[in-house]
Amino acid sequence: MTPALVGLLTDAKAAAEASDKKREGLAPLSLGDVAYHVRATGTKGYRWQLECDDYLLLFANPDTDWPVSIRYTAAGLWKHGPEALRTRALKSLAAYTTPNTPDFMRVTRADYCFDFHSPAFFAEFSPGALQRAVVCHSSCKVREVGAGNSVRSMLDRGETLDVSKKSKLRVSVHDKTLRIREPGGKTWVYDLWAQDDDYSTWSTSHRGETLDIGKKSSLQVSVYDKTLEITEASGKTWFYDLWARDADGEVFDSDVARVEIRMSSEFLKERNVRRSHELMAQRPQLLVEALYNRRLTVPSDTDGNRRRWPMHPLWSEAVRMSGATAMLPIGRKLTGAREAVVKQLRAQFRGLIRTMSAAQFGEYNEDKLRDTLANVWKETTDDPEHARKLSQALLRYEDLEEAH
Repeated sequence: MTPALVGLLTDAKAAAEASDKKREGLAPLSLGDVAYHVRATGTKGYRWQLECDDYLLLFANPDTDWPVSIRYTAAGLWKHGPEALRTRALKSLAAYTTPNTPDFMRVTRADYCFDFHSPAFFAEFSPGALQRAVVCHSSCKVREVGAGNSVRSMLDRGETLDVSKKSKLRVSVHDKTLRIREPGGKTWVYDLWAQDDDYSTWSTSHRGETLDIGKKSSLQVSVYDKTLEITEASGKTWFYDLWARDADGEVFDSDVARVEIRMSSEFLKERNVRRSHELMAQRPQLLVEALYNRRLTVPSDTDGNRRRWPMHPLWSEAVRMSGATAMLPIGRKLTGAREAVVKQLRAQFRGLIRTMSAAQFGEYNEDKLRDTLANVWKETTDDPEHARKLSQALLRYEDLEEAH
């Protein structure tokens, strides 16, 4: 980042702060041929935020190794795609930044979604109904968010909101607009000119009925009512046109379920995905792994083993649409010197042989072990899942480096 850019950002941020006492103001700033708006506040890890219609630029302290980050908006991705947006952003920054290495672009988060029009799904999406159908690792957090205790639902029921200091609700009225901010950051906006029973101007980040499986800090899969989110929060009605393209012109403004996959930097790094081309190459396997390890099923009353329960039709269709040719989760991929990894595996194998001999024969007996190992060898090749398991192992170790 050049000193000139730092000066422009500092001045624009100060102007944005001065324009609004609540520090919600924006200040115009043009870089190259792109017109941005600078926000009055920074965000976690970043001092400056610049936004345009299609993406958000984040700038950290210039002395850090990776001071510039870009986050694409949903509208920008749908309209232009990541490559075009990346090219546009880099062009606008060309005169103000210098790459510190030729390999200067990294992927730190990737989200992917599948949208389904399914009235039948919402018929079964009642509070608590889907949690029983989730199959995931015991350490994986499952959370169902309902609209029952939201500000909107309380007003719908005619209940009185507690706006005392104890309630932690922040309420303000400005220019015929009522704003209610909840502790979690959800902000409701109501037009006081509207009729008492007209909630069309309410908005919030609350998604209504939402099922979250996993954590955003690693891997999270969510399913929620996208049409409700559009109506009550984002206002992204342009999704209706996108859906109509795949439905012979039919417009859906209700009962659209979104299955959304959020992959964090940690999750991607563990699979050796750090660059955009690596993400695109591994995308089918990444999606399948997410849907397999955070899956919604159809519970069985006759089979007590949850992991044998069939996938929910929404999940099955998402897997089909992922582009993967097989249910082959990547898992954590190992990197490093092949010789060192093989040496470690040989040590583990020796330990297993000793343990097996002690457990099976009560002693270390090489003659008996030869017969046992021969049987194990045959069982390995005779395994009906041998080809699939071998492919998974090859993927896991394909990034090992040869000794030079």
